[in-house]
Amino acid sequence: MAKNKIKIKNMKLEQNELSATTIGVFENRKKSSIGVFVLLGIFVAVVFYLPEVTEFIDAYLNPVIATPPSTSKPNEPVLPPSTDDEPNYNNEFYTLSADLKIEREDIVVSQFVVDNLTNKINFVVTNALNKHQSMEALNYYLELYSEEQTLLERVKITGDKLLASGAFVSYTKNILANSASSVTKVALVKKNLTDYPAFDLKSDDTGMGTLVCSNNHEKVTYKFKDSLLKEVVSEVSYLSTDANYMDNFLENKNLSNSYNNQDGIVSIYMDYESGYKVTTNVNLSEAGRLYIYSADTFKLDTAPNVVNFEMEAQGFSCE
Repeated sequence: MAKNKIKIKNMKLEQNELSATTIGVFENRKKSSIGVFVLLGIFVAVVFYLPEVTEFIDAYLNPVIATPPSTSKPNEPVLPPSTDDEPNYNNEFYTLSADLKIEREDIVVSQFVVDNLTNKINFVVTNALNKHQSMEALNYYLELYSEEQTLLERVKITGDKLLASGAFVSYTKNILANSASSVTKVALVKKNLTDYPAFDLKSDDTGMGTLVCSNNHEKVTYKFKDSLLKEVVSEVSYLSTDANYMDNFLENKNLSNSYNNQDGIVSIYMDYESGYKVTTNVNLSEAGRLYIYSADTFKLDTAPNVVNFEMEAQGFSCE
């Protein structure tokens, strides 16, 4: 077997001198100081403005959603509108006569007639403004005085229907027999809530209280919870011996049927041997303000002193 031969190649070594090699560069000391100063300034600025920047970012990522105003009714008594800015006519008296006309900026009251046989007062109210108005909202009172200017009683000008500009409405109001025979002067005034005297409503341990107002044929029970009006019960009764019995019979029966067609109202008509009776219940949380026969139901949560004062100014006696 032939032997493998090993070839050896001669390598030539070059004898070069050692050369310098760059391993790093030192920057200018002046430029290095400026860079440090700039970096330090940025750091200080970031620290100083960090709260504002954080607040801005938080507001962007978590925007505040506006909360719509509450539409729930406040649990407070309903009171008449304020009349603090109205002129004071409390001491302005007018001699009662057929041609008397009392003029105000918003209404005109005229055509006064007092019937001392039926104990009624008649008058006409005209809307003097160039817009519709509710007489109820104006809160006007006709005050009746004797010759000696002694207050006999008050008559509230009522009516929640809107009266057009220049339109008029005729009123027939029941008054006391003493008023019908003694009235010689009248005054027309607006009442403020501060003019309504306090009324002590007696309530039980649960906060329930009642105020009962009556006239010749009506008995109205106002029911309160914690001195806030919640319910009204009207009772109307006539005897077959009463004057105009048949006319009242038909009218009141039709009114009872119309009340039954309204939300929150139940009216029951009952005939009996010597007459009839109508009982009407009004739940004010469901029914709006209206008149049940000649009695005002008022609004939900009306205060007792308002009910007492205004009902007595509408020909009722309350206790």
